[in-house]
Amino acid sequence: MDGNKNAKGKVYLIGAGPGDPELITLKGERLLKNCEAVVYDRLIPESLLYLVPENCEKIDVGKTPGGISVPQEDINRILVRKAEEGKKVVRLKGGDPFVFGRGGEEILALQKAGIDFEVVPGISSSLSAPALAGIPVTHRNVSRSFHVITGHRDKEEEDWDFKNLAKVEGTLIFLMGMESIKTITEELIKEGKDSNTPAAVISNAARDNQITVRGTLGTISEIARDRNIKAPAVIVIGETAAYRFLSGRKGSLSGVRIGITGTESFVRKLSDALREEDAAVINFGFLTVKKHTKSLEFKELISRLFEYTWLIFTSSNGVQIFFDALKEEKIDFRRLAAFKIAAVGQGTADAIANFGFMPDYVSEKGNGGALAGELLPFLTEQDRLLLLRAGNASGDMTIVLKNNHVVFEDFPLYSLVPEEYKKQRVLKEISDADYLIFASSLGVKEFYHELPENLKRSIKAKLVCMGEATKDRLKALGNSEILQAEKTSISSLVQTVVSDYAVNKEDAE
Repeated sequence: MDGNKNAKGKVYLIGAGPGDPELITLKGERLLKNCEAVVYDRLIPESLLYLVPENCEKIDVGKTPGGISVPQEDINRILVRKAEEGKKVVRLKGGDPFVFGRGGEEILALQKAGIDFEVVPGISSSLSAPALAGIPVTHRNVSRSFHVITGHRDKEEEDWDFKNLAKVEGTLIFLMGMESIKTITEELIKEGKDSNTPAAVISNAARDNQITVRGTLGTISEIARDRNIKAPAVIVIGETAAYRFLSGRKGSLSGVRIGITGTESFVRKLSDALREEDAAVINFGFLTVKKHTKSLEFKELISRLFEYTWLIFTSSNGVQIFFDALKEEKIDFRRLAAFKIAAVGQGTADAIANFGFMPDYVSEKGNGGALAGELLPFLTEQDRLLLLRAGNASGDMTIVLKNNHVVFEDFPLYSLVPEEYKKQRVLKEISDADYLIFASSLGVKEFYHELPENLKRSIKAKLVCMGEATKDRLKALGNSEILQAEKTSISSLVQTVVSDYAVNKEDAE
């Protein structure tokens, strides 16, 4: 944080929503992208942590039901301490900070310490979980009110007022109540609520593994037990729990779990496209882009940039980083008109087009070696090539150029480096994927390098890739069944998975 380091920072209490990372507010997302410390709970969508800056301090204070947890007083102290260090702190909570989120207790501690704070509301699971299960919490002529009750009771707190709750005509919504569901339902019936009242339990709302079970007040506890429903879960009791306001249409990948590897930018774009087909997307992208454009070497390159005649890009990451760096150096893009530009893949070409330049040549084979070979007939003795790509990229391109006596410079714009906390998610969930997608040979190399041998052998997912070089790398690692997209584009990757799943679904039927 710029400015006086002795000044106190600020704490933002942000509601992350119920589970789907897309359900955070725009303001919450913006603050996450600019924070210097994030203190987060167990139930927040883990992929939201990918939004924070590379040097942001991440502090896990997750609370597990019945397990070891960080006491609330300790969390309060952490928030105060980080703010007193002058940091911009995000306190990221599942749902909404003020709906049984103990946000008020944290604010009291901040006020006592004289720390500035701001609350950013979130979508509470008390409303979103029923909605995602097709249950309206209010409905004309059926329910004119809803009541949110904690299903968890600390020892020092009073018991539920079941006598009055049983008389409520609106919808009853219990949060954190799975351990007490038998007590809740039995006591409501005991106090006079009709045992035939519709009831439902929604587990893991807004997540890939959301489950909804339905019954009545008299049966829902046993149904939830038989289905092994676990927390986090929302219990809904009332006439509206009988409704199923759900669309009948399902996407072509409904229920299919797809793991995506690659950089944040690629994973985000492909995830959006796959979710359009109702796929359950798992972010396996534990590689982070580390830019090298602040180095003295890059400054020196810029000083002689116009000695070259071709700019060669092999990824959309390279394109974005290069043009962003030119902006910072205040280089007028119009000066680039004299260059010829080549790209590997349509995705890279599209990224170049976003900056107003049409590539002179695009290779659809998806690897640098192929591009170099295809460019040879167009090159003259006067040409000088500048390769703008990852520092740990394949050497195939440079071998081809050297063997043909082409003058070039291979400049490392960025590197792909693993982040440990992201990698841990892969280790936990890789066995759950039906498909596993790779976008580059470098991505394959780094991904497999970080996996323990036992996990490599346990991968059951079908492998899908983009480009010949990526496929060759997968084969070299001992994989035989590999689906390759026809073109090096996100839409082609999606279509490859859709087509394969449709064929296998027919065979299964």
